[in-house]
Amino acid sequence: MFATAKMNLREFCTHERAVLDQISLEDRLEQDIPRVLGINWNLQRDTLQIKFPPLSKPITRRTVLGTISSCFDPMGLVGPCLLPAKAFFQHLWTLENFEWDTVLPQEESRTWEKLTSDWITEISIPRLVLHGDSPTVQIHTFTDASDFAFGTAVYLRSENKKDGRITSSLVFSKNRLRPLKANSKLTIPRLELLGILAGVRAAKFVQQELHRELEKTFVWSDSTIALSWLKETDHQPVFIANRTKEIRTLPNCEFRYIKTTENPADLVTRGKSPSELQPNRLWWHGPTWLSKPEIEWPTGLSLGFNTTDSTDESAITNTLVNTEGKAETPKADDLIDFKRFNSWDKIRRTTIWVLRFLQSTLIKNGREPSLLIKNRRPELLAISQATSRENTAFSANDYLTAGSLLIKIAQQQNIIEIERYPIETDQSGLLLLKTRIAQQIERPTLARPIILPRSSHIKFLIIFDIHQELTHGGIDITLTEFLVKYWTPNARKTVKTVIRKCL
Repeated sequence: MFATAKMNLREFCTHERAVLDQISLEDRLEQDIPRVLGINWNLQRDTLQIKFPPLSKPITRRTVLGTISSCFDPMGLVGPCLLPAKAFFQHLWTLENFEWDTVLPQEESRTWEKLTSDWITEISIPRLVLHGDSPTVQIHTFTDASDFAFGTAVYLRSENKKDGRITSSLVFSKNRLRPLKANSKLTIPRLELLGILAGVRAAKFVQQELHRELEKTFVWSDSTIALSWLKETDHQPVFIANRTKEIRTLPNCEFRYIKTTENPADLVTRGKSPSELQPNRLWWHGPTWLSKPEIEWPTGLSLGFNTTDSTDESAITNTLVNTEGKAETPKADDLIDFKRFNSWDKIRRTTIWVLRFLQSTLIKNGREPSLLIKNRRPELLAISQATSRENTAFSANDYLTAGSLLIKIAQQQNIIEIERYPIETDQSGLLLLKTRIAQQIERPTLARPIILPRSSHIKFLIIFDIHQELTHGGIDITLTEFLVKYWTPNARKTVKTVIRKCL
């Protein structure tokens, strides 16, 4: 078709000599190292070449950024080499009274010259990633974090079923610097969690671009704390809950622990000079065991989200028993239906009975309250026991304990709604609204009221209870008393609705 239109397709190139011999000389590309999508391709060696730019002078903020940007590396294959340069450029923003074209001080200039002096001309990377006709392919994503950065490295592991050959190759990496304005809450474990999130996003990107069936995806991390957050299903701080929720969306994935010394992502978060990175097998092919059968992989912490935790104590504290005697693990919103109750006092008494039943179950089974129960359901330890069948009176502390548990469940049910507001967690796990009122007031609850979700029925029960305690007081007095301890969107409108129904 192109020949008919007098459009001569030419400049063909390939690394296969047999294919190249079939192409006429006038239609071949004369260059030995053509550029493919901006990256040099050495046809004779079948390698990709990523070049490092020379030092530009004078050394200013603009030339530093230009030097970093001129190293074209869309897949992040030389990410460890560029990390120190990125960190240096971030440091320049801490200098005062320096414009884009202001020459850097001598100390910063010497640092930049020393940093770039380690750059070699180029790094060569094998182009071929998958070996064999139709190998079985897995994605292995390694994640890590340091004091100033977090990142990920993605590898393709292929196994040829015919000859049993197993290979692994780096295909993508990405790192991010810790923000300068990061507050003290951005701890190393949270940076590790951000690294896992970056790894999950990178794995999804590789899956989409690969266009082939994958056997499985593995995400490796050397942080036991971050991995434990992924396993935890109870209420977590908003920062952690948001990121673990997205991390769990990666399909057909298994999260595993790896030693720091075997983690290639450690390089992308700490930096490496090009001369050191070029011969580094850990970076280009991953740990040595990755090219071996799975039976030789390290054993340790492994997480999968397609199974249910069968821990006995967790089952006692977090499950209900149906009529067939089978234990089921319900969601928080299946535990208590607030709309079945029309009284705050009644729902609290029902909750106390449930807690006493669970408490007596532990005692009858001879179980000692463990750390798991103390952390997940401290209400079981706070509730008072019935001394006899006749003496079943509830104490004031029982009502407070039950009320606190009910509010926490309501907050967990509507956590996405609550996340829009500035919140903090108190010692009992309740979510409080951070207001602009000074903390030095006589009533601390005014500055940090308990937040009640807009869409939860529990706010109506609490407001109606306050309304009754005030001998059916009016809107203003009921609202004032409610706001002493609680807060909810459109509180006045809600109080009006409750009082109108009372009448």
